[in-house]
Amino acid sequence: MLPTSSTAPILSAKRISKIYNTGGTTCAALRDISIDISPGEFIAIIGRSGSGKSTLINLLAGLDVSTSGEIISRSDSITDITKLSEEELARWRGKNVGIVFQSFQLLPSLSVLENILMPMDLCNIIPKAERLTRAKSLLDDLEILHQSDKLPSELSGGQQQRAAIARALANDPNIIFADEPTGNLDTTTAKSVMDLFAVLCLRNKSVVMVTHDLALTDYYSRTFELADGVQIVSEDVT
Repeated sequence: MLPTSSTAPILSAKRISKIYNTGGTTCAALRDISIDISPGEFIAIIGRSGSGKSTLINLLAGLDVSTSGEIISRSDSITDITKLSEEELARWRGKNVGIVFQSFQLLPSLSVLENILMPMDLCNIIPKAERLTRAKSLLDDLEILHQSDKLPSELSGGQQQRAAIARALANDPNIIFADEPTGNLDTTTAKSVMDLFAVLCLRNKSVVMVTHDLALTDYYSRTFELADGVQIVSEDVT
């Protein structure tokens, strides 16, 4: 189990809600959720299917916009990301957030190396002269440098997930959001991915992970449970 961080939160959500209106029917995906994320934390977002877990990390990662509430980023300066324009939000996301999806979402026509370089080229945060070296270093850290010239379809599921993690780390983000990243992996590969996340937390990165797998409890510093879009409990793992 990772220790719970006592550092001031790097991202704070305050009473955020997400309401959908479809055909005159109102559906509350999330209601008045508050959560603080501190450097070095490994937070598991848990709950049944449809409880709002993926909606929550999409809001926290700036992939979706809340209906109400605020999400305060303290990465460089204090910023309420719910007030940012789409362009400003994209810049904030590119600099501060890495996202790992269960389905990997690597671009199939690009090599593994090109997939890692792409976010660096899009966001222009890493100096151009350093990008290739950084991409290869990330792939080396994740033990798939020898696969760098292959297309994603030529890799195993575990290797694709490692490539997806490398891509998420390309711009050296403060927070990594992961939506069921071990759901399609065998037990051994899943443990390897979780070990990688744990190392990131020891490097003072924050990991926020949606999961159904409570067998991985030893990795989390805190769990945050949702049910029907409402926070049930947030507790340190002991």
